[in-house]
Amino acid sequence: MKLLNCALVALALSGTGCGSQSPLSPQVLLVFGTVHYPNGTAVWRAKVWTDTGSSAVSDPAGRFVIVARANGDGVTLYAVDGYTPGVAYAETHSGSVRVGGSPGRITLDIVLDTVTNI
Repeated sequence: MKLLNCALVALALSGTGCGSQSPLSPQVLLVFGTVHYPNGTAVWRAKVWTDTGSSAVSDPAGRFVIVARANGDGVTLYAVDGYTPGVAYAETHSGSVRVGGSPGRITLDIVLDTVTNI
C-alpha cells in the first residue's frame, strides 16, 4: 500500500502517466495526515476517504497520503477505525475534516471523536 501511495504521489506530481497527460494534473490536492483518537493515540488501519472518491488506509503511526481532485471547492476527508485484523471492536470511532479544494499540498490531523456502538 505504501508503494502504491508513493507511486500515485509521484505520478500526480510529474503530470504524466503512461506517456500521456495525467488526469490528476494540474488539479491535484495532496493530503498528508494522521488519524488519532482524542487522547492522541495513533489509529492503525483507519480507512480514510474523500468525498471526491480517493481513499487510503493509515499505517501503524496513523499516517496516510491521499491524492484528491482539487476542483476549487472544498474537499471533505472522513476516517473510521475498525479495520485492524485480529481486533474485536464493540464500537467504531469516526471523524472528518473539511479543507479547501485548491491544488497543492496540505498536512492535517483527523481526530476520531464520534463513537458508534456496533
